[in-house]
Amino acid sequence: MVGLSLTDRNLRSLLDALRNLPERVETYALLRRPKPWNVTDSDVAGMVDEMKERIRSGLEFGYDRAALAEVDKPHIREKIAAVVRELERQDLTREEAILTQLGVRTIWYEDHEEIERFIERWLPSAQAQATD
Repeated sequence: MVGLSLTDRNLRSLLDALRNLPERVETYALLRRPKPWNVTDSDVAGMVDEMKERIRSGLEFGYDRAALAEVDKPHIREKIAAVVRELERQDLTREEAILTQLGVRTIWYEDHEEIERFIERWLPSAQAQATD
């Protein structure tokens, strides 16, 4: 599938019906790999400031001077950046898993120019199967 919205409820119903057919149909989705999340130092600093404000206001841990001091340590900023990277990885994994449940194999690409090469590579074999 190229150019179709895989969030469309009707398309998902069709994919579900295809998956349940007795004859297996190979279905692929070409998806542009999202650009990596650009979390800057100032973004992390903003998250740290928000955490400190939540501690000061008692929303997190009550007001705790030790927790407030801990949030300012450099390793906390590194942990925040690592958590954001892990969330990004899990987001792509989740998207693939949802499509796999619908019987769709995901092919990631970086640039739209790559689509033509994928189609040229896969379409001849698909056309040969259709004529057999």
